[in-house]
Amino acid sequence: STSIEIIHIVNTPPVIITQPSPQIVFSGCSATFSVIAEGTEPLVYQWSRNGVNVANSNSSTLTINNITAAQTGNYSVVITNLCGTVTSNTASLSITSLPTASITYGATQFCSSITNPRPVTRTGAAGGIYFSVPAGLDIDSTTGDIIPANSTPGIYSVKYAAVSPSGCTTIIASRTITILQSPTVLISSDFCAGGGSVRLTANVTPQPATYLWSNGSTA
Repeated sequence: STSIEIIHIVNTPPVIITQPSPQIVFSGCSATFSVIAEGTEPLVYQWSRNGVNVANSNSSTLTINNITAAQTGNYSVVITNLCGTVTSNTASLSITSLPTASITYGATQFCSSITNPRPVTRTGAAGGIYFSVPAGLDIDSTTGDIIPANSTPGIYSVKYAAVSPSGCTTIIASRTITILQSPTVLISSDFCAGGGSVRLTANVTPQPATYLWSNGSTA
């Protein structure tokens, strides 16, 4: 006799493993809802806001950019496959007010020879992050301290950004800082024979520079 092999394919309905989380952001920020589901592929996703389907929202994540008050509400996703349908919990999207702050340093210019940290003075909202534009400034993202000696000479805009409960960042204060290249000096001389004068020349970079010789001359 010949046996007959019968293959049974067991399909499973969708099951949500990780539910979407509420998002609290600043106006103009972006927010992302995500869900993790298991079940027989393909899984079809459809997100909705306050029960109304969101256009072009057919993946496991939904990203909303440049958020305004009109986009706040309760979001959920329906996941479907050939065995059934499951609906996620609702997750709210809300806007929180943007805090205010100001930042200053002891000066606006620092020489690149300074090795000690230069602290920032902040008033207003705490808990933000610091960074510079462009890159090249050695700045502590938590305290705002800068170390000129570890920085590339140039002009920088130090930014202080507030962080919303959902991790959205928005710049709320800035300050311009210049790191000056410390001068280097090369002294050259020429000599005249027998009783003549000697001229010493100080070649300094970068320019402009001021001079003070050991005999008091400022030329």
